[in-house]
Amino acid sequence: MGLSKSLENKKFDSRLIEWNLKNNVISKSEYDQYISSLQDSSNNAEVVDIEAEDNDDDLSGSHGNPALF
Repeated sequence: MGLSKSLENKKFDSRLIEWNLKNNVISKSEYDQYISSLQDSSNNAEVVDIEAEDNDDDLSGSHGNPALF
């Protein structure tokens, strides 16, 4: 794949959106149209309780044992 085709495929890459808008690679209306065309996949998400995850680590007993690091 050539550079031009690769850049075309990344026009709406979340890491490049701000740069692409600023440099007129895409317009605000193109971006809005792209966003509205995306499917709602929120039902595929899994809610993670960060506090519960952190507390689980404390129960493992490995924090005080340098041999386990």
